[in-house]
Amino acid sequence: MKTSKRNHWLYVNSVVLLLALLLFSLVPLFNGIWQINQNTSSNSPNPDSELLQSQASGYEMVLQREPDNQTALEGLLDIKFKQGDLVGVIPPLKRLAQINPIYMTLLAQTQQQSGDLGGASATYRNILDKEPENINALKGLSDLLVLQGRSPEAINLVQNTLKIENPNINTTSVQLVLAEIYLQQKQKLQALKIYEQAIEANTEDFRPILAKALLLKSDGEKQKAKELLEKAMNLAPEVYKSSIMDMVENTSNAKLSQ
Repeated sequence: MKTSKRNHWLYVNSVVLLLALLLFSLVPLFNGIWQINQNTSSNSPNPDSELLQSQASGYEMVLQREPDNQTALEGLLDIKFKQGDLVGVIPPLKRLAQINPIYMTLLAQTQQQSGDLGGASATYRNILDKEPENINALKGLSDLLVLQGRSPEAINLVQNTLKIENPNINTTSVQLVLAEIYLQQKQKLQALKIYEQAIEANTEDFRPILAKALLLKSDGEKQKAKELLEKAMNLAPEVYKSSIMDMVENTSNAKLSQ
């Protein structure tokens, strides 16, 4: 699929920005996509609906002859997303996931949004059985468990991942997922402890420094937060520096206004 077709899958808001900064997660977030499609369909009629349906029919005809035609599957998937057709998304997405495992996480996210929590959980676990280092699947499954009121299971899942001896597992990313669960449970001290462990283990990684800064800022420790934000900005890749600079400036302005 062309990059331009995938762009509408990316939903950027403050939460997504923070997750991108902390986890380097580039997998499309279906929750945001679905919200965008719902807003579009509810606020105004789609003048291109007939065109989209015609294109969908064309892809479906191709798939009758070639059920594994990836171009046609991706084209149909793109149209179903544009139409906000959550039910229609599932069949081509399942087929794509069989052909190309990169679609597995998006399949799990879609299943979750459609209410198929069991299917989503099974898909996430299937990914992690084969790729325990897949941070997007780990975060997706832990988020799903928290959503179901099963936070202790989510914590055990992430803690067990930290025990796996696999050089492909990014320990800092897993720690950040675990800290986020603790924050959701309002266990700030546990989260802070994990951030400090991650900082000590990898002094050149800006992400736990940034996370600790934001936690301190939320607790009103503006000066300490500002110092850590500046440190994180110096360590961060160029693409993230401007976003962190905004956080530094906001922290400084908040201090001056007190």
